[in-house]
Amino acid sequence: MSSGRHIPTTMLTFSFKEYLRAKDADVDKLTTNRKEELLLEYLQNGGYPETITKKLDTKQYLDILFESILYKDIIKRYNIRKGKEVERLALYLLSNVATEFSYLSLASAVGMKSSMTSQKYSGFLEEAYLFFTINRFSYKTKRLGQGKKVYCYDSGFITAKAFQTRQNLGKFFENCVASHLKRKELDGQLELYYWKNRQNEEVDFVVKKGVKNVELIQVCYSAEDKKTADREIRALLKAGQELRCTNLTIVTMREDKTENKEWFNIKGRITYKPLWKWLLE
Repeated sequence: MSSGRHIPTTMLTFSFKEYLRAKDADVDKLTTNRKEELLLEYLQNGGYPETITKKLDTKQYLDILFESILYKDIIKRYNIRKGKEVERLALYLLSNVATEFSYLSLASAVGMKSSMTSQKYSGFLEEAYLFFTINRFSYKTKRLGQGKKVYCYDSGFITAKAFQTRQNLGKFFENCVASHLKRKELDGQLELYYWKNRQNEEVDFVVKKGVKNVELIQVCYSAEDKKTADREIRALLKAGQELRCTNLTIVTMREDKTENKEWFNIKGRITYKPLWKWLLE
């Protein structure tokens, strides 16, 4: 009797390119304005096929699906007695995507007794492909787990379930870029980190292939505000110098250009790309 063999396959929701295909949108014929409209729609509604092909009420469908994943795939499966704690944690993470955290801070925020519990429950949420985390970059291997940022695989859940007093497109943008890069990491194409220095200057994503840092990516919904743009550029240039990476990118809503920048004695060439174009490349 021979033992069976299987190859695990990760199935995620639609990417932006797949989303456009499902909506029968011919990319080559779309105007830039229409691409931006469809991008914002994708960020809001996410990429679950049922909401597109069956034209279901997106918020209602994702609300029910989220509850089902929590209670059937996690709470029931792992026989968790305090199911409300898992739900509170999930809603807290949804409301704080693209945010740095520690398991101790999570435990405190949702009223858990220990960081070990928040770490265990967070692990269950990641296994269910609701969330994923990326580590803070460090050349010291033992420090890789000391800083983490959390993201949601599908931004539709953020719209449907997160506590939001106002829409934060910057967070949606960053979450979308993170999810797109995570797909590539799951395929073994790259390793994904974020960078932060002692002055709390931050670069959203460090893309590493093998032993080389091949690209640094900053996400900025609008680079038109000079103060915001200067902050993002300064962090990119500093990270580029420290990590010996010259491929510097800022993903924005509309800016599409390349320019040389300098911060004191640190120089770099930065490419700005609209998110819709970056996702379709």
